[in-house]
Amino acid sequence: TLDREVQKRRKSETEEADANSLVTEIVPWDEEVEISAVLHEALEVISEYVHIHVDARVAVVLWALHTHLHDLVSVSPRLAIQSPEMRCGKSTLLEVVALLVPRPLMASSITSASVFRLIEAAKPTLLLDESDQLFRRDNAELVAVINSSHRKAGAFVFRAEESKDGGFVPVRFSTWAPIVLAGIRELPPTLQDRSLVVKMERALPGEVKKHLRDGYALEIADVGRKFARFAQGVEGLPSIDLSEIAGLHNRLGDNWRPLLAIAELAGGAWPGLALKAA
Repeated sequence: TLDREVQKRRKSETEEADANSLVTEIVPWDEEVEISAVLHEALEVISEYVHIHVDARVAVVLWALHTHLHDLVSVSPRLAIQSPEMRCGKSTLLEVVALLVPRPLMASSITSASVFRLIEAAKPTLLLDESDQLFRRDNAELVAVINSSHRKAGAFVFRAEESKDGGFVPVRFSTWAPIVLAGIRELPPTLQDRSLVVKMERALPGEVKKHLRDGYALEIADVGRKFARFAQGVEGLPSIDLSEIAGLHNRLGDNWRPLLAIAELAGGAWPGLALKAA
């Protein structure tokens, strides 16, 4: 009996250690930051590595900042990076985003059980490449799990887990996490509807100035550190009324409200930039 209990405890501790080793914490910037200026810095640095429209860049940087404030929002839109064909930079943009967000975890293939167990154990920002292949076949359960993480109030799933006495008990797993999905063409309709969509196009010669070598650039990572420093001092987000804004209603409004609130918090030109992007 003692041997069995020791083995069980060792397995539990190993699983916990493995989950934590999957993600890397951002070390916050060591000085106070002015977030409006940092967001502009993010816009500029992204333009060096990826060719996308300025409105799409605005959406990307605000979405990345929202991942640092994730527990303060009630809706977390998926970020969908979509290309009409290969070699448009979607994977590069995914790597750029991975340097801006907390606890990034990147994968090109994943199961529904892996999603909710990873979220429960590691609380990552989940970055999924090759989403066109991921949802190529009927994958309704994976779609349902990712959809569930859109709204905080319903961001959980139940599964039957074996109990000590050999029976089964219902266990609740959290699915509350920011998620990026990069691929060619659109996502399944319910998932597309819960996403902020960034459309990629192939760059012309000279439009991309720098190459993201080995998926890392210090200047991008420093922006992520500044985002983390800013988030330490934020206790809440301003309320955003979209009732008078044409087009931003229902789920589309829900998707943009947290980003518009962050833009309002940043001040300066950002409320206008965010609204234009929306």
